Amino acid sequence: HNSKLKGLSNRYHGLKYFFINNLKIKKVKKNNNIFISIGSSLNLNKINSVKKIIRDNQDLKFILAPNFLGKINKKKNINISDKKNYFYNFKASKICITNAGNSLLEGIYLNKPCFVLPQTKKEEKFAKYLLEKKLIVDINNFNNARNKPIIKRVKHNTINIIDNKGAVRILKLVKKLFHDKNFW
Repeated sequence: HNSKLKGLSNRYHGLKYFFINNLKIKKVKKNNNIFISIGSSLNLNKINSVKKIIRDNQDLKFILAPNFLGKINKKKNINISDKKNYFYNFKASKICITNAGNSLLEGIYLNKPCFVLPQTKKEEKFAKYLLEKKLIVDINNFNNARNKPIIKRVKHNTINIIDNKGAVRILKLVKKLFHDKNFW
């Protein structure tokens, strides 16, 4: 929820809200691309990490988020998504590399194996938790992008992890508290 946005039509942001009413995006043909989106502000260390991953994996095709424009040059295995096709490219990709923010949650929501490149201490803590739950793969293990059992395990673990039932769970907890005589 973004409280700074005005109007009912755009009060919420994120991929899952975009997909709700967008039939074109719902009918996406999957491809073998690896989508990279590591947050809205890119620092030089993270850009260099992405460049190294791409350089070490010339046989893979990468689609980069629009904010990489001017920071990484297009090559035969690199494409930079424009804003108009960002969501299409993200959903169509086989794997994503992301920071531990909104894009990661959206990747899990889309049941994608996500390799994580945290940008802050809070993201590192969140990524560590998700690694323990085997919901993501550490960026240092990107060589495992070709390891089908690891990718299959992560995809299996992410099924229904974000299931849109959070409000129902909170309501049940509130009802339980309401009926708990020790609480009152």
